[in-house]
Amino acid sequence: MLSDIIAAVSTPRGQGGIAVIRVSGRGAVELCEKVFRPKSGKKITDYPPRFSVYGDIFDGKSLIDSGMLTYYLAPKSFTGEDMAEISCHGGYTVTAMVLSAVLETGARMAEAGEFTKRAFVNDKISLTEAEAIGNILTAEGERAVRLSARHADGALKKKTEELSEELISLISSLYAAIDYPEEDLEDMADDTLLERIEDINGKCKSLISTYKSGHAVAYGINTVIVGKPNVGKSSFFNSLLSAKKAIVTDIPGTTRDVLEQSVEIDGVILRLFDTAGIREDTADEIESMGVDIAKSKISENSTELVLALFDLSREIDGSDREMIDYLKENAEAKIVIPIFTKSDETPLFDKSFVEKELGEGYTVSSKTGEGIEALKKGVIERFITEDSAVDNGEVLTNVRQLTSLKKTVSALNEAHRLVSDGMKDMGAMELEGALNTLAEIDSRRAMEKVVNEIFSKFCVGK
Repeated sequence: MLSDIIAAVSTPRGQGGIAVIRVSGRGAVELCEKVFRPKSGKKITDYPPRFSVYGDIFDGKSLIDSGMLTYYLAPKSFTGEDMAEISCHGGYTVTAMVLSAVLETGARMAEAGEFTKRAFVNDKISLTEAEAIGNILTAEGERAVRLSARHADGALKKKTEELSEELISLISSLYAAIDYPEEDLEDMADDTLLERIEDINGKCKSLISTYKSGHAVAYGINTVIVGKPNVGKSSFFNSLLSAKKAIVTDIPGTTRDVLEQSVEIDGVILRLFDTAGIREDTADEIESMGVDIAKSKISENSTELVLALFDLSREIDGSDREMIDYLKENAEAKIVIPIFTKSDETPLFDKSFVEKELGEGYTVSSKTGEGIEALKKGVIERFITEDSAVDNGEVLTNVRQLTSLKKTVSALNEAHRLVSDGMKDMGAMELEGALNTLAEIDSRRAMEKVVNEIFSKFCVGK
């Protein structure tokens, strides 16, 4: 309930210089006066908001610690409510004692992401801004931090608001022309109306096209390395990481499980999964299980990139062809890039056959490093196709945003069809539907369970 006073530790648990206990809700400042006493002998409210006060922290009548308190009054706070933040020493036990004192005085423990959720409910931030705050907390790459900061600053919100304003203008003009045909209103000829729908639709599709770039920067690229045994997967895995993370031997079937590591390339995280060599003729039960895991990893929805390795030093064989067929059947929605390994050895492999089936690849040597940097650059170029949009923050980053915008485009297409068939009134209703689905990206129109899911991923105290 928004009427509750909530509290939580907003800094990481453990030992540190300071810890911050955040309190929010009507009466939060008065509650904190029961546990915090300024050294000056004054009341907390004798000081202005956003002014840090030094004082003692009490558990009932016993002194716990000394620290600082800053309070904020609604609506000029992060949550839009009365808020206070108590900074104490950062020991695990003392932090828990200060939080306990606040809870025993009348606050309840905040749920995961509840402070940010209250900021959203109280119109302090939009849904995309709230998501961006969560992304900043979990960002692994430099560009992810910068993109999330731009979204938190409202870059995507401003973009969707511009589209909404165009739709509102179009809908209002259309209804006016339908309801008051005798009035001298702006001409809304069918051709003009269709052009305006197409223009808005084109802008929505343009924003949809940014999803691949935005998602890759915000969340990284899930990349699976596959190939038959002894094609050099583990050596290649180590070369991408510039570190020895996988065991490399000449014995086929060394890798049994999936090894996972991340590498940052041009500010984008490549999340690498090194898998067992794919072959059907193994008698080793554990290796066979590794092969099954490797195959399932290829077809997982979360996998976005498959690096398919082929050994240049050996002639193409049935196992290579089987893997190509498997990739074609199970990786249609992924980007598949052939990698031809061991370029430092005498080439015997037919690259042309593989590239005809899977597309152009890269030739590399894990021993000399040849081709590794070109491959890294090529991977980033495949995904980050909207560099300027990413830099401006005008990109979609998650499936929720993408789904809403696709629904908007679908409604615009239907509106265009209805107007073309002379049914302007029904076309106007579809335009209203487009406006509603567009609004789901950033407003309180989003379903409650969607909103709850977003904030449940935040840490407690945020």
